[in-house]
Amino acid sequence: MEVWMIWCIAAFVSFILVEEGIYYFWNRYVFADEGSRNRFRELKELFTQVIDKHKNKKSHSL
Repeated sequence: MEVWMIWCIAAFVSFILVEEGIYYFWNRYVFADEGSRNRFRELKELFTQVIDKHKNKKSHSL
């Protein structure tokens, strides 16, 4: 009986943490000033560049 209570508490706490993370991300990058939007855009471009480099390395190694 104690095990399911621990699982319920853990699920509730993790749900709260995920909700807070989504809320923080949304406020930080979506409803943010232009500077934050630019930072997010730069981060996204950097991420796509890394993926493209990885794809190019893979295609050269084949």
